[in-house]
Amino acid sequence: MVHTLEQLVRILRPPEKPLAASGDWQPVAAAVGTALPSDYKAFIARYGTGRISGFLWVYNPFEENVHLNLLSRCSIILDGDREIRKSFPDDVPEPLFPERDGLLPWAGTDNGDRLYWRTKGDPDSWSVVVWESRGPEYENYALPMTGFLLGWLKGEIKVPVFPPEDWEPVFEQNPNYGD
Repeated sequence: MVHTLEQLVRILRPPEKPLAASGDWQPVAAAVGTALPSDYKAFIARYGTGRISGFLWVYNPFEENVHLNLLSRCSIILDGDREIRKSFPDDVPEPLFPERDGLLPWAGTDNGDRLYWRTKGDPDSWSVVVWESRGPEYENYALPMTGFLLGWLKGEIKVPVFPPEDWEPVFEQNPNYGD
């Protein structure tokens, strides 16, 4: 998994001084209710908090801003998904974490699209699910988080719910998002 991070670093230059890039992962795993993928933890250590290609934010458990904090975003997003499922069960046909093989959010876009891990098996084998912001459309990608990001930024993966453009691989630090 971490080898895809090294490939990603070649095209997406990390910041010299990443923001909120370190902390104790044990309390994070306890709060989330599961261990997290090693490539995700390595990504946070290398990049910290910021936006990819002016579009995608990877939630960070060590970030103080609640709009970008993994723990607060997981709770808010999953609560919202559960509410939608109560009223419109066909719009959320997938299990939600902590249900077996449930979806667990790890990123979001400026358009409101949500990126999840499918928590099936060992965390290092979790795949990515991208769900559109205002509808029931979603796509599954049998890749780890960093493999998905790498393929998307290289143009090898076209995500139907993302705007159809070539994405310049740029990582921007912005600790004030949503404040």
